[in-house]
Amino acid sequence: MRRGRAAVENLQILIIGGGIGGLTSAIALHRDGHTVTVIERDPTWSVYGVGIIQQSNVLRAAQSLGILEGYLAAGVGFDAVEIFMPSGQKIARVPGHAVAPGLPTNLGIGRPALHKLLGDTAIGLGAEVRLGITAAAIDDSSDAVAVTFSDGSSGTWDLVIAADGVYSTTRAQVLPDAEKPEFTGQAVWRYNFPRPADLDALQVYNGRTGVGLVPISETLMYMYVTTPEPDNPRYPTEGLAALMRDKLAGTAPAIQALAEQIHR
Repeated sequence: MRRGRAAVENLQILIIGGGIGGLTSAIALHRDGHTVTVIERDPTWSVYGVGIIQQSNVLRAAQSLGILEGYLAAGVGFDAVEIFMPSGQKIARVPGHAVAPGLPTNLGIGRPALHKLLGDTAIGLGAEVRLGITAAAIDDSSDAVAVTFSDGSSGTWDLVIAADGVYSTTRAQVLPDAEKPEFTGQAVWRYNFPRPADLDALQVYNGRTGVGLVPISETLMYMYVTTPEPDNPRYPTEGLAALMRDKLAGTAPAIQALAEQIHR
């Protein structure tokens, strides 16, 4: 949403959502000379999730933002994918190709580490981050975008960016008739493990239950597990570890051995 002057210098910009998209936008916009405020509904600014793979096109973007060194220090690069049969037999090692010289093909990184890198960088550049509030009302009918927040405060901005996720409340306010997200029939489970010294690639185990092992630091890897969940169940937190172990029944022996370590 944008109203106001055509010039693009020193805009006052509000970003709704303090996750990967919002913080990366804040870094880019501050480096271009704009004044940025980020609001985040979670008062603790906590991060759920375990790890994430950042491909080399993401690393190229990080390089252009001046944060590549932090990315590489916070994660671990790898340049191949190893593919396994459901039985555990390895059938291929596929080399990757980076999009820019000197970059790894992929980078595994823990989500908390990525969040800290992006948050510290945005704040260090001068972005204001306000926690525990949401945009209660947005009016972009005049020369500026007027926003009223859930704490009763308000303000106007030249540009408002919605970065509040797939279930964006901002999108629902501005585009109430837009298509809603639809469940795909699949769930993803994740868990951290100690990283074996010889894990230098993404390892993918095929089967009805898909499994991947991703290095994210010198000492850690994470497992992701994809399971068919056609009824879109919402499992209670209590007992999730046991349920994840059950979901891994029938997978490759190496994966079942790891499943025995899932306890919380």
